[in-house]
Order: sequence, then C-alpha cells, then structure tokens
Amino acid sequence: RRAQDADRLFEEEATQAARYELVALPWNHRSGSVLIDIARYHLTRDELDEAAWALDRLRRQDPTGPEADAAMFYQARLEEKRDHPGEARQLLEMLVQRFPEGDWADDALGALAEIVEKSEGCSRARPYYERLTEVYAASGWASVAQSARRRCDESEAPPEPGGPGSELGRHLTPGLSLTLWHTHDDICCSIAALCAS
Repeated sequence: RRAQDADRLFEEEATQAARYELVALPWNHRSGSVLIDIARYHLTRDELDEAAWALDRLRRQDPTGPEADAAMFYQARLEEKRDHPGEARQLLEMLVQRFPEGDWADDALGALAEIVEKSEGCSRARPYYERLTEVYAASGWASVAQSARRRCDESEAPPEPGGPGSELGRHLTPGLSLTLWHTHDDICCSIAALCAS
C-alpha cells in the first residue's frame, strides 16, 4: 500500500512539474487549462499562495477566454479557504449570472447554496437548492440539492407537541411521554411511562 501511495505521489509531482514547464512556454491554447489544473492541485493541498499565482496569471493572460468560468470558480474556492465567504459568494453569483449555460454554473450554484446555508441557514439557501433542481436537473448537483431541501424541511419543521425541542418536551421527566389529542370539545391528556425493551 505504501509503495502505491509513493508511486501516486511521485506521478502527481511529476505531472505538476510538467504543468509548470508548459506554462513557462509562450501563451497557447492549452495554457489556460494547465493553469486551472495547477490551481486545483494547490487548492486541494491548501497551498493557497501557489493557487493564487496560477489564477492571477490566467486572469492577466486570458481574462475572457474559455477558462474564465473555471477561474472564477476556483478563485471563489480560494476566497472561501482564505475565510472570505463574502468574496466567494460574490464570485459564485457572478459566475452563475455570466455563464448560466457554462460547465461550472451548476458547481457554482451548489457551492453558493452551501455557503449561504452555512452562514444564513436553510431557509435562505432554499432558493439556490430549488434552482439547482429546476434548472440543472440533469446535473449531479440536482440530487444533492434534493437531499439538502429535505434536510432543510426537517430542520425547519416545528417540533411535535411533547417531543424533544417543544415547550412541553422541556418540562417532561425523561422516560415519560405526553400525548395530547382533541376529541370534539374535550382535550384528553395521557401520560404514559415508556417501557424499555
């Protein structure tokens, strides 16, 4: 197993060295995608300065080229890792607006939904999840968004009367349950001890 890991690491480092050699050449049709690969490689290893270098170079050399949406996506991820969620959110919103049919639009919307849910809660992220399931139904993000919507529904549902988190539930003795039901005009209450099996 260790030998396989060492081989994989050697191959990754050799690939990365080759990428740097490619971007040292005069700008060409492959330069943008190679810089994206360099940025992604460094982002996964939390080498933020190296990732920033690749993204900055791409922006300077070809700001409107075929990799512009990927550059915005990875710049947003970089800002998120730098603990700048506001900048990340702004970049992702811009990406979705400028490139709604692009390869990175669904990824950007998914990342945007996650950022909003983390900072503002499910109710604020819901429109992003809904848009993912409606506009990008064929994307892998659609199933993630459906799961997130179910999770949000569950977290926003009011607690059951007498259940954990309810006003009544806080006043019950552990091991007891309170059941309330309404029969015409009479309210009947039953307190039953829970039996352990």
